[in-house]
Parts: sequence; structure tokens; C-alpha cells
Amino acid sequence: MFQIKDEIGSGTSFGVGALFQVKDDKVQNMCKKYPDKAPLRIAQMIPVFKDGHTFSDWFMWMLDEFGDQKDVLDSLHANMGTFSWSGSIISLLRQKIECLEGIKKHPRAEVRDWVEVCLQEIDEDMKRELNREKYMRLHNS
Repeated sequence: MFQIKDEIGSGTSFGVGALFQVKDDKVQNMCKKYPDKAPLRIAQMIPVFKDGHTFSDWFMWMLDEFGDQKDVLDSLHANMGTFSWSGSIISLLRQKIECLEGIKKHPRAEVRDWVEVCLQEIDEDMKRELNREKYMRLHNS
């Protein structure tokens, strides 16, 4: 399952997978036709970021259409945490914070609550990463 998901979805990179290079309406219609299963699966594969400052159109569409489903929000959160990176992740964490700050006033209460939880977790991640970097500087000096 994961190999197929990574091959047709965004995988662990920041690109757009093959599934999201087809017309948007095909995948969106599938999500609407099968609202109990499809959005959950698609949320795991969509590209997360549009640029360094905003979430992708797919990510926003998923929040707008299915942001009342806890499982979909959990899948989006997991997708945000699936990446391949080398070195400090502080810049990535800052990117996530900026994107989340931009949707703090989302129309759905469930999304607003989810954003707050995500921001709290990222704050903990940031503290951990800053401490790790501080340790590495002390250890390597």
C-alpha cells in the first residue's frame, strides 16, 4: 500500500504525484461520491505545500470539504509529517507554522481546533530541534 501511495501521491517529497496531475474534478468527485473512505485515503497522498508560505490548493480543498472529519484531519496531519529531509528541520517547521497561522480563522470550528493542536505539536518539535542543534554545536566545538 505505501509504495503505491508514494508512487501516485506526493510521497515523501514536496512535489505533486501522478494522481494529482489529472483533472482535479475526477479525484474530487470520487471523494464526494465516497465521502467515508476516499477523502481519508486522498488526504494521505495530496501535496501539502503550494509554495513556502501556503498550503496547496488540494490541502485547502480537503479542509474546506472534509475538515469536519477527524480521520481526514488526522491523515492531513500525518501527511504534513511525512517528508524526507537532511539537516535542520527548523525552516520546515517555520513553514508549517506560517501555513497553519494562515488558516487559524478557517470557517470550520473543527479545522480551527485542529490548527491549534498542530501548532502546539510543532512548538514542541521546534523546542526539541533547537535543543538538539544546541547540543550538536556544544558537542562539536
